[in-house]
Amino acid sequence: IVSPYVGPLIMLVVFLIVVHYHSYGPKRITFDPYSREIERFNLFERGVHLFRLLAFVILSITGLIMAFNLHLWQQLLFGSASNLYSFHVWAGIVFIITTQFIPSF
Repeated sequence: IVSPYVGPLIMLVVFLIVVHYHSYGPKRITFDPYSREIERFNLFERGVHLFRLLAFVILSITGLIMAFNLHLWQQLLFGSASNLYSFHVWAGIVFIITTQFIPSF
């Protein structure tokens, strides 16, 4: 029921990201690693963000493969449907756990 709307929705999100980038432009902050500026995120927070990013990418790929029933990609990347489902579940667990470590501002 939902799959005819997912493709255009993904294209809309990508379009909105491009419009936002062209409206505001890249961040122009000079970075000096030896400066005495206040550290915004410590190493632990950056590590948690990295794991959350990887889990999100895995969830996105496996979710799209399952949503559009792409058997070729399922076989190429994961070998079987059970492996695909396992990757999706474990990435979801990592995503949920790392969400709890992100401080709310």
